[in-house]
Amino acid sequence: MNTLMQSTMTHLQALVAIDTQNQNGNADASRLFEYVTQHLPGFDIQQCGSADQGELTLHAWRGQPDLLVNIHVDTVPAGPHWSANPMELQINAEKAVGLGACDIKGALACWLAALEHSQADHAALLLCSDEEAGGSRGIRAFSQQPNTYQLALIAEPTLCRAVSAHRGYASAELTFSATAGHSSEARALQDNAIHRTSRFLSATQALALQHAQKFHPQYPDLSGICLNAGRISGGRKNNIIAEHCELSLGCRPLPGQPADALLNEIKALAEAETVSGWQVLAADPPLPATPEATDVSPLLQQLGLPAGDPVSFWTEAALFSATGIAAAVCGPGDIAQAHTADEWVALSQLEQMTQHYLRILNGAPL
Repeated sequence: MNTLMQSTMTHLQALVAIDTQNQNGNADASRLFEYVTQHLPGFDIQQCGSADQGELTLHAWRGQPDLLVNIHVDTVPAGPHWSANPMELQINAEKAVGLGACDIKGALACWLAALEHSQADHAALLLCSDEEAGGSRGIRAFSQQPNTYQLALIAEPTLCRAVSAHRGYASAELTFSATAGHSSEARALQDNAIHRTSRFLSATQALALQHAQKFHPQYPDLSGICLNAGRISGGRKNNIIAEHCELSLGCRPLPGQPADALLNEIKALAEAETVSGWQVLAADPPLPATPEATDVSPLLQQLGLPAGDPVSFWTEAALFSATGIAAAVCGPGDIAQAHTADEWVALSQLEQMTQHYLRILNGAPL
């Protein structure tokens, strides 16, 4: 193992050992930020947010960089099926196993190692601690601030390929109501909250099938809206007409497709069943956020990053794009290993990403 990889693994071991599990938006990244700050010589540091609310961001810059590297440092909670301590990095000849090793502390280890071995006068890093809980409060607040970055490179597991397009994410919670009564009443077939919900779900499935025939003209591998009913709850007993039913669902619009427009289509179907409650939980844009967004391809080619295919999962790159900053997603590891027991990242991926970061740090400004 060469010195650059040794440095990467040293950082990854330290980062994995710091617990940043995000249970319910409560990840505490303060210790991890202290570790990172110690390895940022000559950087200006701006830290915002509250550790108590799991909403910390760390913005570090040196010189006048055009490129911002963004990495979230929180992880999902460790499940019960880990074969070893998830906070203790296990390394063998091919991979490194540990909570967050793939998603996405590995990228931070790569960037810190590359910085140590670079001659970079200009560099910028943005860390956030609330990506896994949803809401992305830190990035939303940061993206509203004035800045001069030409490109934001968001770290997520993409096999070290630069992804310039992905789906958006929209979700809502619906409540259907009816009048309780004895199940022997003839009206139970129509005036039943669960039945209303069932008819609505049938309508949304038909809508999803219509969208499935629509392929994105630039990304032919992407079609449809990935509709998913995630939770349903209602009723009291089999012999009582259900007076209440709650449903949560999500969908994923195509790049360039507004999330709120898709939600309006779904809401219209709910209103046909006299929905009594409608709450939008998320309406996050795709990447690029609009058809008019800056084409990042020339910038990615200038950085020497191999192009990746569009993906269906959502990232915070879309929030940068929505505010006019060109954005792409690139990081080590495979999304198939994220959020799993014995989460791992291939050593070859870490080496490749460290080399990418080193080349970028040593390169000319965009």
